[in-house]
Amino acid sequence: MRKTGKQGLLRRVRGFDTINVTENIVNSAAQILRKYDAETATTASAGLGTFYNWVSVTEWDKIQNKI
Repeated sequence: MRKTGKQGLLRRVRGFDTINVTENIVNSAAQILRKYDAETATTASAGLGTFYNWVSVTEWDKIQNKI
């Protein structure tokens, strides 16, 4: 079920600092995402597919820039 308030996913994504994200957080996200692919996420829901792609791009950008 969707959470609201400070723990709501949309609020947490909007407030996420992609500039100063730590290597530990990037690695944690990468480990979670390895189990899935974009097609699986999008099949589950369009919103989840968008979120999956956003996280994937953010992760890849940080790895390329060596955090």
